[in-house]
Amino acid sequence: MPPQLTSLGGIERAGPPSADVVLATVARAAVILLGGPNADRLRECASDNCSTLFVDTSRAAARQW
Repeated sequence: MPPQLTSLGGIERAGPPSADVVLATVARAAVILLGGPNADRLRECASDNCSTLFVDTSRAAARQW
């Protein structure tokens, strides 16, 4: 069951999430990241054997990892 807002404005989850809910949550986060205001700050680790991605929030947008 997907998360729902309670009458007091909290989030309620009933039981463990299904695979569909997990995938939808990851997909939503990816859309927000890749299409949002920080998309141009997405960077990849500088090492040849590292494929980790991060959002560079440094002032000059020159951070390396």
